[in-house]
Amino acid sequence: MILYALDPATVTGWAIFDDSSLVACGVERLGPKGETVGTRIVRLGEMWCQLAGLPWPMPRHVAYERAFGARGHGILLQHALIGEINRLAAIHRCGVHPISATTAKKALTGHGGADKHAMLAAARAQYPNHIIKDHNAADAIAVGLAAIRRIDTALIEERNDP
Repeated sequence: MILYALDPATVTGWAIFDDSSLVACGVERLGPKGETVGTRIVRLGEMWCQLAGLPWPMPRHVAYERAFGARGHGILLQHALIGEINRLAAIHRCGVHPISATTAKKALTGHGGADKHAMLAAARAQYPNHIIKDHNAADAIAVGLAAIRRIDTALIEERNDP
């Protein structure tokens, strides 16, 4: 099962999991400061296509960190990017898993209030063979871990349902 995990923002963190194994991660700047929301949405679509062109199949699932707390242009951008993620997931028939920041932080660090430094340190400790550039990539990894747990739980419940 291939899962794309995204932390959508001006600098979007991404992680790709195959089953529960981290395959790759990184960050993508969706444009310079002052770039329009529309242009950033286009760049997110381009990023998805680049990920899809790498040597693994299209994802069956996509997870993203839900928008919260931002004001003004920031919240508009987050919601617009989430809309594009949902559109791309629908085109590619992926399951969609919005994950709260607290749930993602707990999945990676065991603590829902972990700060950016703790998230990055935990991701680097858990995946020493990967280059985890910054907290955006660490956040995407955390989103992916939380989504995998959610998907695995749903599969177990489905199997046990008479």
